[in-house]
Amino acid sequence: MIKVREHVMRNDTNTHKPQDSYLVVGGSGFLGNHIAETLHKRGDTVFVTDLVQRHSNAIEFHSADLTDKDALHALIAKLKPSCVIHTASPIHGLSQDIYQAVNVDGTANLLEASRTNNVRKFIFTSSAGTVYDGGDLIDVDERCPYPTKAMDAYNQTKADAEKLVLNANNDDEGAMRTCAIRPAGIFGPGDRQVLAGLIKVVENNQTKYQIGNNENLFDWTYVHNVVHAHLLAAEKLFNAPVDPSIFTENIGFVDPTQNDIKVPTSRSRNVGPHPTRDVTGDEKQSALMYNKGVKESKPLVRTKFDQFIDPSKPEIASALKVSGNAFFITNGEPIYFWDFPRAVWKGIGHIPPQPTVFSSSLGYFLGAAAEVFAWFSGREAGFTRYRVNYASSYRFFNIEKARRVLGYEPVVGLEEGIQNTLDWYKSTQIKS
Repeated sequence: MIKVREHVMRNDTNTHKPQDSYLVVGGSGFLGNHIAETLHKRGDTVFVTDLVQRHSNAIEFHSADLTDKDALHALIAKLKPSCVIHTASPIHGLSQDIYQAVNVDGTANLLEASRTNNVRKFIFTSSAGTVYDGGDLIDVDERCPYPTKAMDAYNQTKADAEKLVLNANNDDEGAMRTCAIRPAGIFGPGDRQVLAGLIKVVENNQTKYQIGNNENLFDWTYVHNVVHAHLLAAEKLFNAPVDPSIFTENIGFVDPTQNDIKVPTSRSRNVGPHPTRDVTGDEKQSALMYNKGVKESKPLVRTKFDQFIDPSKPEIASALKVSGNAFFITNGEPIYFWDFPRAVWKGIGHIPPQPTVFSSSLGYFLGAAAEVFAWFSGREAGFTRYRVNYASSYRFFNIEKARRVLGYEPVVGLEEGIQNTLDWYKSTQIKS
């Protein structure tokens, strides 16, 4: 079995030899800042561009707007980066016009400026939501097509931008190569969306409500794992296609960074995604103890190995290289949707009562009613049909392509990631 620590070592600052100069677009954002800081700490030349500067003065910052084509050309011509990492995107809940202007038109502007100024590598932060239409996504891989109708404007424009990026890939000598990273449910220190939303639910005394039966598995991804995937993509963008034999080899399950990781859950369960073995007596006893209030949960059952291609058609593998491809990136540890927020709430000292459970169909009706009321009152709806779908749909992804082509393995396990995030949150509360 591949060990995660082996993958961690490849980005060790003591052994890394800088090969590229990087421009992180959206570097003041949550993910962009983590990428820029990681590059800076390991000794790479890195520049950051965004609308405003929010972080370290140690990294050279340049203000630029993705909608300003001339400014982008001038900036890239001046800095001459060999690799552009494009993480910029508006937050959820804004208008179609904003998403179109930034996600689609802005990405087109950045691609043109990069290509014109001889950028060799272009890494795009896409989203696992590019294939989401509101239905269940169960262990899907990159063969899943874009939906005919996306769930919302954000996911639609991210998909449109991803298409632009992948179509811009050119494997000719001296041309710019591109790829897309599709993270699912990013969280971690510095997060101002997921964590803030969960804290707000506590403040509004809404943890007593649950939409759906909490049988739906969901992927969350710790931010450092997403950073790791971006840096692997930059490292391997010019690699030759992988040998087809890699897709016939079982490289084992995803290894957590803790020896016996146990994801804290509100309800222990005897099944997980695609169990490959019978549940042991120890696990049954662990689940029983947990339900009786003993603070122990059963080990997570991980997504099973899935052979990515048909070995009888090896020609498919010729397209399986980094350049021109998209990759789902997750922790490889899907859990039941409501277990994640309850783990966070527990970590901040809030134990919610036994929840009042609303079916997803009732929740959808209530969400539609709330949207109508918000429209008439001129307010933003706090409860929507999208949020009902989000909380009650299966959304977990197969990362075997990333493991084999990128060499990706999660470097931080889910429980450790939750604890790191809570430690950061508590430290910010003390400082404030």
